[in-house]
Amino acid sequence: MRSGKSPEKSTLSESVTSVVTPVAAALMSVIVFYLRSLREHQLQQHAEALRRIDLLEQEVRRLARTAREIERTYATKEEWLRESMSVRRRVEGIQSDVLHLRATIAVRTRGKGSCGEGRGAGRAAGA
Repeated sequence: MRSGKSPEKSTLSESVTSVVTPVAAALMSVIVFYLRSLREHQLQQHAEALRRIDLLEQEVRRLARTAREIERTYATKEEWLRESMSVRRRVEGIQSDVLHLRATIAVRTRGKGSCGEGRGAGRAAGA
């Protein structure tokens, strides 16, 4: 007994090692392939995310450029109120002028009718 082990134990351990080694190697190969596929999938997802981010950045730049090109002037609330009150006063003035004209027309048509100069009077005289 050179190594201090019995010949049966060394043969047994060699047999176990010869059986376990290929199984462990196969399992390690499966694990390695699985990890590689995970890494490839992760790289693909990362590349897709980067592509989407680039597209979003391009769209944001395009939107900012378009917003700069559109120059609009917005009135402040005070200006808007001032302008709307001015327009309201003008509309009220036009309404009062229209009412005044209607009243004047009504008075003149009544006056012409009583003097015999109404609409029908000219036709009757010319007929």
